[in-house]
Amino acid sequence: EADCNRTANALAELGVTKYDRVAILAHNTIHHVLTWLGCAKIGAVYLAINYLLRGKDISYCINHSESKVFIVEDSLYDLVKDVLNDMPTVKTWIWSNQGAGKPPVSDLFRDFDEWYKKYPAEEPDAILHIEDPVQMTYTSGTETLPKGVIISNQALMAQYMGAIIDGQYDEDDVSINALPIYHCAQRDVFMNPIFWVGGTNVLIAPDIGQILKNIADYKATLFFAPPTVWIGILRHPDFSKYDISSLKKCYYGASI
Repeated sequence: EADCNRTANALAELGVTKYDRVAILAHNTIHHVLTWLGCAKIGAVYLAINYLLRGKDISYCINHSESKVFIVEDSLYDLVKDVLNDMPTVKTWIWSNQGAGKPPVSDLFRDFDEWYKKYPAEEPDAILHIEDPVQMTYTSGTETLPKGVIISNQALMAQYMGAIIDGQYDEDDVSINALPIYHCAQRDVFMNPIFWVGGTNVLIAPDIGQILKNIADYKATLFFAPPTVWIGILRHPDFSKYDISSLKKCYYGASI
């Protein structure tokens, strides 16, 4: 909570105000979660960029959304390095080192940890409303350019409550988040509702060996994946080496 407040206060100090868009290109990391919740605390709109996009497709989403801040993970920098000058709405660039542990490539970027940790841990002074926009998500754009979808606090609260009730989540649940949280399925059907009920979220990369290891290590009770990943888990050569008997709630989505 304290780090979420620090991130929110740091964003506000940058001049981010209600409805301003803050974009992030990152894997499932702590910096990613802090960005999302920091935005929500000051009424800014969080935009997670699909890291399967490249170059001009990313710059299109940034420009169309008029994002003022763009946070880029070190291991994904190559996806945007050739289009940095094509995103004029971005006023502040922030570097996340939680992918490969690399320092910023240039003075254009502020280091995420050095940037946010100096700000106070107190709750930011912001007036929020249930109907305020809080997320922006871009569609895949398979036949045309991606379309930005605005999601409100109210829509997410209804989503989370439905997921908690139908998914039977509780405070004792430990969820392994291996699918990308830039996607609303992992983020808003599983990760955020688990936060809401006071459960535990573990953030990892979508690697089947690591999924098995983390289920066993953390005694996870809950896991979500599309059918192809479940098949990969069952067929993995190390499947029998791990004790995954703690897993009580298994979910799948047919399209992700």
